[in-house]
Amino acid sequence: MTWGYSHVWPGQFLDLDAEPWIAKLKFLARHGFKHTVISLRDLADMPEKLRTCVHAELQRLDLALVVHIGLDWFAPPEAALEQIQSTKELLPRLVKVARAPLCVAQVDRYHRFCREPSLDHQLTTLSTALAPLSKVCQKLGAPLAVENGGRYRTIDLVRLCEATPHLGIFLDTGDCALVGETPVQACAIAAPKLLGFRLKDQRLTPRPCAHPPTLEMHDAPAGEGDLELTACFEQIRTGCPHFGKLLMEVGLVPHDFSGDEPLRELERTLQFLRRLEPAAGLQRRRSSARSAA
Repeated sequence: MTWGYSHVWPGQFLDLDAEPWIAKLKFLARHGFKHTVISLRDLADMPEKLRTCVHAELQRLDLALVVHIGLDWFAPPEAALEQIQSTKELLPRLVKVARAPLCVAQVDRYHRFCREPSLDHQLTTLSTALAPLSKVCQKLGAPLAVENGGRYRTIDLVRLCEATPHLGIFLDTGDCALVGETPVQACAIAAPKLLGFRLKDQRLTPRPCAHPPTLEMHDAPAGEGDLELTACFEQIRTGCPHFGKLLMEVGLVPHDFSGDEPLRELERTLQFLRRLEPAAGLQRRRSSARSAA
């Protein structure tokens, strides 16, 4: 199991190098993280010189980039086939550049509660589109996982995985409430199919007298919100058959972007992760000067 950092990137996290991507990698190494995310399109559009530098820095620091794939999965058949073929051609080279241990499919446009197209139609269409990419990613040693993304319940993703060879689940705890499920429930259901997991906390504020009633979600450092992340982690630890190989990420959206507050919130998040998983190897700030020079 390895821990990575996904987002957000305040300026205080990017002061280690003038080039933002190199600064991100040095930030990861400084704090003991092993990976972050990049979209396949951003990696493909990156200038060749910079892409070469990023690959060299990934090797030097023993880091990786998790490649996110965002296509129009619901495009008309001819357009969808063209996108998928183009992506299949990009993946072998770019997965190698990124040293990617995992690829993640991001799904938007529709939602499980859309009346048209139906949920069954959505899942069938997604399975057809994801199957050829899942096969390629599996052969490349960077298996494909589909992210919940606040659009599908975990049980929907399990159905999708059962219909799509080699496909797994990437679960973001911060997206569960958007489809009416608790993160603990989602973790229990997803665990057998889980390939990656983003630990994100939120404070939940109900507004029962609003019209319509709402539940407001406010980002919080891990362990300081209402998503029961310790219980989530235990569901994954006990339910995932390959727990030791999971890619774990932490998501942090600082409440305050001024001064050193993002770094303080990061440190509180790291303290929680170290309690959660003492063997994670996440660095304390006082030792950071000896990391990633």
